[in-house]
Amino acid sequence: MVWKCDRLFNISMSDYEVVIKKVEPITVASIREILPNYFAIGKLFQELYQYLAQQGITKFEYDTGIWHDYGYKESDVDGEAVLAVNPSVKGNDRIKVYELQGYDAIASTIHHGSYNSFPKVYQHLLTWIGNNGYRCIGANREFYIQGGDELDNESYITEIQFPVEKV
Repeated sequence: MVWKCDRLFNISMSDYEVVIKKVEPITVASIREILPNYFAIGKLFQELYQYLAQQGITKFEYDTGIWHDYGYKESDVDGEAVLAVNPSVKGNDRIKVYELQGYDAIASTIHHGSYNSFPKVYQHLLTWIGNNGYRCIGANREFYIQGGDELDNESYITEIQFPVEKV
């Protein structure tokens, strides 16, 4: 399946550095559902944290949002909250434990700033992908290096990733 990389907004290019890197598969616990908007993924993370805390797991090195839609949507977004876990963790009907696919090529950039300023980083990354002879081949990921519940916190650090292949 080839994913459509839509340009989101008509925003000028910035100085984000884009790299192509390999990402290994990783075991994750996840909840996926249709959300009213992108920011609603926070409630899925809270549910995951609570479930895993009941199993004695309280530290996570991999907090990632995965967006399964083809391009940007205003509402009813297909979102998935994922946390890296030990393969021995048990899921349930709602929380799935599985191996998240790795990729030989991920176009990636680091965003320093609020979630509200994501449009400019997405614009830059998607433009870079097209201008450099790549196309998206899977759902994009937001790896929350330093984040939280505030939409306008400028101290956040997020890595935005798109699986790609050369055209």
